[in-house]
Amino acid sequence: MLPLVTVTVTREDALRYLAATGEDDAHWPGIVPPLALGALALAALMDEMPLPEGVFHSAQEFDFLEVVPFDATLDLSIAVERRAERAGTVYTTVGLDLRYEDRTVCTGHATVVLPARVPAASS
Repeated sequence: MLPLVTVTVTREDALRYLAATGEDDAHWPGIVPPLALGALALAALMDEMPLPEGVFHSAQEFDFLEVVPFDATLDLSIAVERRAERAGTVYTTVGLDLRYEDRTVCTGHATVVLPARVPAASS
């Protein structure tokens, strides 16, 4: 498990997310859009676990359990759940748990893939 990460989700963070997705902020009065929580959790993960060049994000899954108000401070727990290597390609899945005021508000999983290195073609 990685060290606990604290994330504060401001109204501005939520509005930037909505602007990027094209979604109307009227759907989320005073609360953080659930997928914005997931995106911010993944961004915090990338800050804590810098990835090598060539890695790509292959899957994610979230369960949103409660609404979160603007300016909420969340505790993010991140743990490596699985790491597998097949034919030189490495697959890593991490579990995410976001807590607000001692309640779990979001759980999820994200998988990243580091492709096998392909040798350069000889001329």
